[in-house]
Amino acid sequence: MWSCSQFRAYLQRQGRGEEWESVVVRGMQQAVVRALQTAQDLVEPRKASFELYGADFMLGNDLRPWLLEINASPTMACTTSVTARLCPAVQLDTLRVVLDRRTDPSAYTGGFQLIFKQAAVEVPQYMGVNLLVEGAPVRRSRPLLHRQTVTSNPTLAAQYPLDQQGEPSCWREKEAADVNIF
Repeated sequence: MWSCSQFRAYLQRQGRGEEWESVVVRGMQQAVVRALQTAQDLVEPRKASFELYGADFMLGNDLRPWLLEINASPTMACTTSVTARLCPAVQLDTLRVVLDRRTDPSAYTGGFQLIFKQAAVEVPQYMGVNLLVEGAPVRRSRPLLHRQTVTSNPTLAAQYPLDQQGEPSCWREKEAADVNIF
């Protein structure tokens, strides 16, 4: 696993250093904002609490990020040398955002930055709307038969001779029954 600085250095060596901010970071920010906007009316507001989310991305050959998943309460286990540095920093910066910004909106937030801001979304309360659909049963139509289908099979042709309109005569005799000829 590479850190951001290691990956940026790699891109620089490849002659693609400017794409870090313009493609990778910008694309990740847009994906996270759009995903959270999509789900914003499903988030239950809770007084005096917060939720930390972790987003997993994959980069294409063009460096465009693809959002794989967003985890609620991501693990803070230090399993690699990168996460051994990253997880404690995220925990400290989370406290800075939650506690310090409450009293000082311009407080230092570490690695966090505000990428989108909007007024709280008011979700109308469920009013018990009746979503029942009423109607009449639909009568199944009979499958269309071609003359060749019945006449090309000698057994069927003998069992179900065609009338003058080219339909099997059993249709008139057993109209109330569901007769399917295949």
